[in-house]
Amino acid sequence: MATTTTSSSNLRSLIYEVTADGKPSLQVLDQLLLPADKVYVNVPNIQTTWSVIQKMQIRGTFVQKGVSYVMDDGRSVALSSKE
Repeated sequence: MATTTTSSSNLRSLIYEVTADGKPSLQVLDQLLLPADKVYVNVPNIQTTWSVIQKMQIRGTFVQKGVSYVMDDGRSVALSSKE
């Protein structure tokens, strides 16, 4: 799982974007590392989607909403990567 670190003070739990080539991309803030480190986990496939949910890297007050967003966005990324 690739990770990227950010120094931004404006954190988002999920970053879902459509790239220039039209493919979706999803990054999830690894909430297990907060507040010491601000690391985003790249979620390129359904296996990583499940791993992020299983390890509880996405959690908090709105955990059910966060998990459903990760599942939906992760599925979108996985489906777009199928040839």
